[in-house]
Parts: sequence; structure tokens; C-alpha cells
Amino acid sequence: MVKIIQLNVNNITKNNKLKQVSLPDELSNIIKNMKEELDKRIKDSRYSTNFAVNFEKGYIPDFYAKNIALFVEKDRHEIDNAFLGISVLHPTMDIDARTYITNGKLKDLLEYVNKQDFKDELKTIIMELSEDLKK
Repeated sequence: MVKIIQLNVNNITKNNKLKQVSLPDELSNIIKNMKEELDKRIKDSRYSTNFAVNFEKGYIPDFYAKNIALFVEKDRHEIDNAFLGISVLHPTMDIDARTYITNGKLKDLLEYVNKQDFKDELKTIIMELSEDLKK
């Protein structure tokens, strides 16, 4: 069984309704959170579990998926390697669409996340996965 630790922050208004958030802002937040988590795990090898960082829960206009997570899964065949992936959750919360983006050691994943065009690449992947959920 794969155990994934989810790190997320609820973004609920006082009347318990989701507030509207922007995709570019959420992308910046999830990338920042992933960088921090990767950096922490590179510095301290006691963190050896799979993990994910989620978008803050909010309403993104013209976006089909309910929630998005950027995740890291350990490679079962290469002890020091891991996979960086993205998952989008269907509005019914019954199914998700996911893909792996890259793999390597945690420092390699951090370098990949630090690429200048990573935010644009991530947006493209998320939009494609979200559209796949409509089918």
C-alpha cells in the first residue's frame, strides 16, 4: 500500500463557501510548497515517505477538476530515486487523472521544479488532465 502524506491548507470563507482563487496564484503556491518540502527532505533523510502538496481549496473559474496535487512517489526499484507527478481530482471525487512529470533523486526533482518554465509546463499538464476528466 502506498502511503501519501497530504499537506494542504483550507481556504474557506466565514460562511463555509469556497472562495474564488486564480490558477496562476495557486500554481505559484503549490510550486513554492513543493520546493520547501523537497528541500526539507533533501536535508533530513528521516523523511522517506511519499508525499503530496495540494492546491488550497478554492473555486477556480472555468476549471473542471475539483482538486490538484503535485506529488512525489518513491521508486520501488531504485532506492534513491523518486517520481514527480501531478494528479487532478474529478468533481465527484471518485476518480482522478494523473501523470508522472519526471524522475530522479530528490535534488534532481528540486532542480526540475526550479526550472524557469516549470509553472507554464505545469499549467499545460493540469489543463490537459482536467479536460481528460470530462470524457
